[in-house]
Amino acid sequence: METFLKVLHTADGKIIGLQLEKQIESTDQFITLLHSIEGKAAYLEQHDLMLVTPIGFSIASLLSYETNLSKLLDTYPFIRLMLTEDFPNLIDGRRNRLLNELCDRYKLWLGNLGSGVRTNLIAVMEGGFEGLIFDTAFTEGNQDKAIFPAVLNEMNKYTNNLIVPGINTGRYRPIRLKHIEQLM
Repeated sequence: METFLKVLHTADGKIIGLQLEKQIESTDQFITLLHSIEGKAAYLEQHDLMLVTPIGFSIASLLSYETNLSKLLDTYPFIRLMLTEDFPNLIDGRRNRLLNELCDRYKLWLGNLGSGVRTNLIAVMEGGFEGLIFDTAFTEGNQDKAIFPAVLNEMNKYTNNLIVPGINTGRYRPIRLKHIEQLM
C-alpha cells in the first residue's frame, strides 16, 4: 500500500506530525498500515511526531473492543485516530457510547470540522478531541471574514492542536511514508 501523508505544523512552522491522506476503512488496510510504519516508529518517536490516521466507523467499532488490532495499535503511542463529522451520532457527544469508549482509550482528532456534514460542537466542547482539523473548503470560504480569527480563538480553547488548512498545512507537498526521514 503506497501511503501518502500531509505534513502538519504549527503556525510558526514546527512540524508536529503527519496525516494519512486516505481514510482507513477495513481491517486489512489498518493492519497493512501498522506493519508499514513498523520500520518508521523509531523515527516518529525520536522526532516527537504524531501520525494522524483517519478511520471509518467499522474500524472505530472494532477498536472499541480489546482485539488483536487494538493491542497492535497500543504499541504505537504516536498514532492519533481521526474521526470526521460524518461519524454516526457525533451530535450526542460523549453520550455516544462508541465515541466515549474511543475517547477514553485513544487520543482522538476530529477532521473536516466545518464541512457542514453534521457540524456540531458538543463532542468538541466536551474535550473529546486532542486535535481538530478544519475543513479546507470551510477555511477557504471564511478565512478572509472578520469573524474567522474569533472562531480560531474559540476552537483553541478546546484542543491542544488546531490545524487550519493553508495555515498549518500546505507548506509541504504530500510525502510518501517510506520517505519521512527526509522531513528533518
